[in-house]
Order: sequence, then structure tokens, then C-alpha cells
Amino acid sequence: MKSIKLLYLIVATAIVFFGCQPVTESKKDIAESVEPDIVEDIAIRKIEASTLPANVLDWTEVSRYTGDVDGDGANENVVLVTEAKKDKNGEFLWNDGQNWALFVDGSDKDYVLFQNYVNIGNAYFEVSDYYMADGAVPRINLILSTGAAFCVKSYVFSPSDATYGEQMLYDSGDETEGGISRRHSSIPIYFN
Repeated sequence: MKSIKLLYLIVATAIVFFGCQPVTESKKDIAESVEPDIVEDIAIRKIEASTLPANVLDWTEVSRYTGDVDGDGANENVVLVTEAKKDKNGEFLWNDGQNWALFVDGSDKDYVLFQNYVNIGNAYFEVSDYYMADGAVPRINLILSTGAAFCVKSYVFSPSDATYGEQMLYDSGDETEGGISRRHSSIPIYFN
């Protein structure tokens, strides 16, 4: 019986000693080894020039940016519209959800970057220049926030094939799909 107790004591001591050894790989090493794979896996969807759908042109304009977003030296309009209408005081008449569209209106070509129904939420966009070794690259970022999901998409023009490349930078997934359980968002549910 003494030998069994001694064996248990030796095994328990070995488990504690070897199981509690510090990890030699630092968090920085782990991040450096993981990050490049994540960046390489971002899929790019090509968006070609197209005719703007007639119904989108009848929607309510939410925001507009005028500037050169394709690097051709001429200004284009980046326009965010929604199917929601405004009342006589200029306030939006929001429903539980509405169709949204984000498009680039150029002098000779138009590009529909996003056109979809957004349930209980809003769409926002920003235009930024990302400085590279050879100059500034204009980027259009779309932020979609709903009661159940949050995502950020980025659009960059490619002069070589005259398309916009769309990258999904972040997608929380939908709560109903086992994605997120949002604790807080400072983004308002509806525009004021």
C-alpha cells in the first residue's frame, strides 16, 4: 500500500512540475506567425462598371463625397442612398429595415459597390487615402451595423482592369448564426 501511495505522489508531482512549465513562445511570436496567413486569406471580389439601377436613383440620398477615388485625376461622386423616405421636416421615416446602396458615379462609368437590404440597422461610409511607397491609394470603407451583426468592407479601384476590389475586413456574423452577442455599440441604430 505504501508503494502505491508513493507512486501516486511521484506521478502527481511530475504532472504539477511538467504541466506548469512556462510557454517559451511569446505572444509576439505567435502574432507574427499567424497574422500573415490571415492577410493572405482575405478574398477580393471584383466589381465591374455597370448601369445604375433605375430604382436606386429614386432613393433618398444619405451622404455624398466628391473627389478622385479612382486615381484618374477627375472627381467622382461616392453616394450612399436608402429606400427610406423623408417626411415634410426632412426626418427619415425608418422601417424595421430598408434597402441601401453605395455607388461611385463617375463621368463615364458607374460602379454599384453595395446594394442590399439592411435589417434593423444602417450603412455608413468613409473615404480615406492609404499611403503607400508610390503615393496615396484612395479607399472607400463601408460600415454595416445591424441589431444582429457588424461588418466592414473596403473598396479599392484597380486601374489595370478598371474594377473595384471588395474586401471583407471584418464580419461578426449574425447572432442567429452563433456569431456575436453584442454588449455595446456607440453607433446609433438610426440616423438622427
